Parts: sequence; C-alpha cells; structure tokens
Amino acid sequence: MTYSTITAGLQQLAASFSPDGRKCNVERWQDLIRVLHDEELPNDWRFETTCALAHSFLECAEEAPDTTWTAIEFQDVAGEVADRLADVYNSRLLSWVAEVPSRAEFTDPDHWSFDDAADIIERVRARQYEVIEEMAWHMISYLDENITE
Repeated sequence: MTYSTITAGLQQLAASFSPDGRKCNVERWQDLIRVLHDEELPNDWRFETTCALAHSFLECAEEAPDTTWTAIEFQDVAGEVADRLADVYNSRLLSWVAEVPSRAEFTDPDHWSFDDAADIIERVRARQYEVIEEMAWHMISYLDENITE
C-alpha cells in the first residue's frame, strides 16, 4: 500500500470495497480495519461505515478542491461527516445497539449531557455519532501515519 497523500489513501481505501460496502480487500487494509472495529468482531456495520467514511471524506475534499487536505483539514470535518452518517431511523439505531450491546456505553460519558427529557433514541444516536467520529479520527490518523513519499 503506497500513497503520497491522505486523499490518495482514501481513494485506494474506497476502491478496496465492494459496491455494497460490506466486503473489503482486508489483507491490504488489515491493520486499519482492525483499529476501526474497536475490539468488535468483524461486522457489516463497521465495514459499511468504513467505506462510507472514506467516500464522505473524499466528497468533502471534492467540495473544496483549492484546499490542501492534510490530516488537520480532514479532522476538522470529522464531526460533520459523523453527523451525516449517523442513522436517523429509530429501528436502525435500536438494531445497531442491540447487535453489539457494548456499543451502548459512551467512551467519554462526561462529554455528553442529556436533559431529563432526552429519550433513548436521542442517546443511542449520540452514541453512534461518537463511534463514527472516533472511527473517522482513527482512519485519518492511520492514513496520515502511513503516507509514503
């Protein structure tokens, strides 16, 4: 795996996925995929989200072609990308947390404050956003650390 920019790495990563985002050339990206699964067993949601992150970051770069996209620029849009990718449908959110119950536990619970009126769906969506944002940060960091010149 050789690439000279994060954008080129994202293009290669995105091209490694099947059209449905569920299959990836895992051997090529094994270290990254392992990090992005965050101790979960391999599962479709993590693969699909990895593929969607790569495509979403590339879309951000295409929207601002005059910008030099370094790790800082990609990390600046990580929250926006995570918000776009987090589910809005209640059944999908509940299925997501039911699939792997440990997903219900916030990484940084002090960061999140919910009022008493916050329902379970709002909390699960916030948790999914947190997971996607963490995946985004790990992805960009990994690609940045592995640039070959």
